[in-house]
Amino acid sequence: MRARQPQAGFTMVEVLVALVIMVIGLSGVMLMQMTTMRGNRDASRYTRCSHYAEEVMEDLRAKTIVAVEAGAGALTAQVVQAVTYRISYAVAPVPLQAELVVITTTCTFAEDGNDGEPRTARFEMLRTRQENL
Repeated sequence: MRARQPQAGFTMVEVLVALVIMVIGLSGVMLMQMTTMRGNRDASRYTRCSHYAEEVMEDLRAKTIVAVEAGAGALTAQVVQAVTYRISYAVAPVPLQAELVVITTTCTFAEDGNDGEPRTARFEMLRTRQENL
């Protein structure tokens, strides 16, 4: 009888171990991809929210201080891609400075149908009550 020659190849256990290691590695890559996509989505929403707040601030710069103070409060709510952006502004006097006011524009957003904490972009500017400066 002849002696058996060892056969080349992998055993079933070696193949299964390699598959388990590959699945663990791929699941880590998928998790990283999902986290990156969520971060990009949030950054896009913050950018849009900041744009809305800046746009309101620029509109307020063009108005007289009397008109700005008279219209303070909630402005609009816009829905873009299932996200509601609420835009408002407030006018407050500067303590110990009777001629100055602080105008704060705020844009808040939360994904519709999501009970997560709303996020906010806020801008402030100082304005004088003297219109001809």
